[in-house]
Formats: sequence, C-alpha cells, structure tokens
Amino acid sequence: MKQIKGLWAIKVPLLFLIILFAACNNYKEAPPFPYTENEYAQPKTKSFEFSKSDTLQWVTSKLKTLPSKKFSWDKLTSTPIDIGLPYKLKGPLTSKPFNWDSLPSTPFSLENLPKQDLKIKVSVLGEPKTVKATNAIVPPQSSRGVMQIDANFGLPGTVYCSIKDKNGMLWFGTSNGIARYDSENIEIYGEDQGLNTSNVYSLLFDTKGRL
Repeated sequence: MKQIKGLWAIKVPLLFLIILFAACNNYKEAPPFPYTENEYAQPKTKSFEFSKSDTLQWVTSKLKTLPSKKFSWDKLTSTPIDIGLPYKLKGPLTSKPFNWDSLPSTPFSLENLPKQDLKIKVSVLGEPKTVKATNAIVPPQSSRGVMQIDANFGLPGTVYCSIKDKNGMLWFGTSNGIARYDSENIEIYGEDQGLNTSNVYSLLFDTKGRL
C-alpha cells in the first residue's frame, strides 16, 4: 500500500507538468482589437471654424394708400319687405302714434285682489326605496366644475325639477316619483310609498318645512 501511494505521489505532479507543457506549446499571442481596421469604422478628425458674424438689415418701404370709398346707408336701394301674407300689400300699412303716458292708470294693491283659501292635502309617505348613487359625470368640452347626472346615476326617471332643503339634501321631481339625494344614497318615493302621482313637475317647501 505504501508503494502504491508513493507512485501516485510521483505520477500526479508529472501529469500536471505534461498538461501545462502542452498548453504552453499551443499558446498564440492574442490578436489586437479590432482584428482589422476595416472591421470597425475608425474615427476621423476634421477642423472646424465658426463662420464670421453678419449683420441683418431690415429695409422698410412705405405702402401706398389703399383706395377707399365712402359708404352711406341712405344710398342703398330699398326693397319692399314680404311679411308672409298670402297676398301682396296694395299700399303702406296704417300706423298710429302711441304714447305710454296717455294710457289710463288704475291704482293697484295686493289687498284688493280676490282671495281664496287653498286646499292642501298632507300625506305621510312610507319607507323609501334606497339605492346607491353613482358619481356625476363631466360632460365633454364643459366648463370646469360643471357636472352632469346621467341615466346611470340612480334616479327613477327624467328630472323635471329640483329643490334643496334646509339640511342641504337635494330633492328631485321625476317622471316616476320623488327622489332625495344625500351625496351617497338616493331615496325614492313612488306609488309603492303612497305617492298618488308619478310625474312631479314642481317641488315646494312650506313654512313648517313640509315638502
């Protein structure tokens, strides 16, 4: 065993020297970079000088006076006006002088107007239908800050009128009942809530805050 280990101790360095000698024999000097001059474009140097400064001279010439003609409305040719009657006028229309001061005056007083008591019907509506409102859209080519409520906003129908209460809530009269908007949700009052009409064209609040 000791003889085998001794042989391996001699053979391994000898094998390494043989490989190193073979590699050194095949060594060639590395080619320059680039290998040939035409392989890559070589930089060229050219002399450059700024051109001499030059002065621009503006030459102005006087324009001739443009021809002008005097214009007068009175010299235009007149044409009779056709007001759309089925027959032509045979002569000029008759006219009479009018003066506001010559009209008879009548004293006016609100107390002298006829009075009649209004019949008001108060109805208490049921719980509204609540839906989530979407955001208002900005119309194309509109002014800054102008927003529009479209069909996807959540209102039950076409808006005919609107009013704001003392709490800042917006009420809308639509073609399918009344809707209240609180900047987040829409509460809808229709026939299911006891409203006896579908088309609401005007909204008013009385002195007691009732709609």
